[in-house]
Amino acid sequence: MRALPLVALAALAACATPVTPEPPLHMLVMKCVDGAGEEYHSRVTVLDEGMRARGGALDYALATAHSLRPGATCRVEDNRGDNRPVLHFARHPDYRDDHAPALFVDWAVVSFPRFEREGLVRFELDGSTRTQAVEAGLLPRGRGRLHNDKPCVITYRDARVPPLGGRAAYPTYSCRTQGGQSGTPMTVVDPDGTHRMIGMVTGRTFFYPDQTDASPGWYGRFIPVTPEMSSSVESLIDALN
Repeated sequence: MRALPLVALAALAACATPVTPEPPLHMLVMKCVDGAGEEYHSRVTVLDEGMRARGGALDYALATAHSLRPGATCRVEDNRGDNRPVLHFARHPDYRDDHAPALFVDWAVVSFPRFEREGLVRFELDGSTRTQAVEAGLLPRGRGRLHNDKPCVITYRDARVPPLGGRAAYPTYSCRTQGGQSGTPMTVVDPDGTHRMIGMVTGRTFFYPDQTDASPGWYGRFIPVTPEMSSSVESLIDALN
């Protein structure tokens, strides 16, 4: 076989299509089928290596509690279609199925066989980072949400929320969302590249106005990560083991 001259080889190299690195994957889709056969989707956020070390070959992720209906079977799936069955889950001990999701307990931990792939971001839970971001009134763009190409704004809204009971300063955000995006992480990235989760989307709620609100309306709601939540997540992971 006659070797190609160096000039020809250089021309071939110049025509080669450059390989574009795959963008980071910030969440997985959780697909569940309930006892009535209905399939529904949400999002989960994979936790960092420190959490994973508790279970060896398993990954652990945060999900919304309302996404884990009684009797449902679930799997998590990446953007390539690779999927894993949800093996176990534990919801916040104060969460109940018989009422509208309470804002601060609508979360759960799920476990599944580890994803061995490049680019899957595993998040640390850091209440102190969350505090700085929330106090500044800033929120990074919603990972994976459609139509979101700008940062969100956090507002703690003092309002009456009849399905959830009472009055309180509920954390809301300005990002546009749609069905199936519960569990989407709200994140910050440290200068050293560490990804930290400061909150999790749980849905939308109709808020009635008080003296400071201009008008009633639908607002996105989220759970802010706190040191207490981080500790509870670790306890639930230990219980799953």
